[in-house]
Amino acid sequence: MSSKSKTVTVVADDGMPSRKSVTLLQLSKKSKIELPEQGYWHRERKKAILKKYPQVEKLYGNEPLTALILAIVLPIHTYISIALAEQPLWVALLASFTIGTLLSFQLIIVAHEGTHELVFKSQFGNRIMNMLGHMPNWWGPFGNFWWSEHRWHHSVVVDKCLRYGPQNAPLLRKTLFTFLFIHVVNFIIFVSSIFQVPIYIISTILYHLKLRSNPNCFVYFPPYNRFPVCVSGWMVINFIITNIYHASLFYFGGWNPIIYQTFSSGFCNGLHPIGMRQVQEHYLLAKKQPTTSVYPPFSWLYLHIGHHVEHHDFAKIPWNRLPELRRIAPDFYDNLKYYNSYMEVLIYFFTNDGIPINIFLEN
Repeated sequence: MSSKSKTVTVVADDGMPSRKSVTLLQLSKKSKIELPEQGYWHRERKKAILKKYPQVEKLYGNEPLTALILAIVLPIHTYISIALAEQPLWVALLASFTIGTLLSFQLIIVAHEGTHELVFKSQFGNRIMNMLGHMPNWWGPFGNFWWSEHRWHHSVVVDKCLRYGPQNAPLLRKTLFTFLFIHVVNFIIFVSSIFQVPIYIISTILYHLKLRSNPNCFVYFPPYNRFPVCVSGWMVINFIITNIYHASLFYFGGWNPIIYQTFSSGFCNGLHPIGMRQVQEHYLLAKKQPTTSVYPPFSWLYLHIGHHVEHHDFAKIPWNRLPELRRIAPDFYDNLKYYNSYMEVLIYFFTNDGIPINIFLEN
């Protein structure tokens, strides 16, 4: 892959799973490669696994105990935030890099389970899990946005294979991208929602007063223009809950709690061994394998999200049953490329050029 690789532009058939969907990787101003959407790879694997191991379907279902994790981790994370109020800034940053990163990571995975409706049987309960899990990690209504974006991601998969730039980029660039990327996204979501929420409310009021015939918003700001469906009442609820939470943190503790949570979110999504999940999941490691798992020690601490090929194969299986899936069908997982720890992912990402896209596409 050229070091001039800049952006990922996604072209899909209304975001629905289709073998015809492609991702355009812009390698330079004059060079693009069409990469077929890779949700198809997982769907074919799912068919084959179910044919050989039909008992896998017994792993489907909800896991309400995931809500208990939220009920424990969120108060702990919030308490630490407030406790740092009178501490020096370096203490808040150190706390975010250590315990904060793990707690933020766990809350994101809880939100992820809600997004796939794997916690409760009701969509309402799962949406609440999604919003509360993301609440400390984002300034804006990210949970509601991710509810749509992440489901679409499961059909495309490769849309995140250049998240931190190309694998063969210079070390400094990769370092800056992994450190800044999530903070930039956080800022964009926050600023965009400040405009998008009131515009949605005004548009909806005018529509119900029959002063306009179109129920949609006047305008959609990035990134909502990619997923207009997430501009809804849930976005407003998510916006209110998130801002009340962060305003309360600031009221009781000043800037330190905000800094602690913001950097905890940044580290668990970037420049940190745990943050290398963003690389591990979909950066290309082997031919015809768009998703990669990691099986670290104490995998339960990370809610087994490292079983990522397993998750994409069977998105209806909750986090604590994914290891059992691998145990039932080892011939479908043990022969794939995988990592043994998040530290291994970090070392690989910063010391290797990865594989060129053309090699990934080879039969």
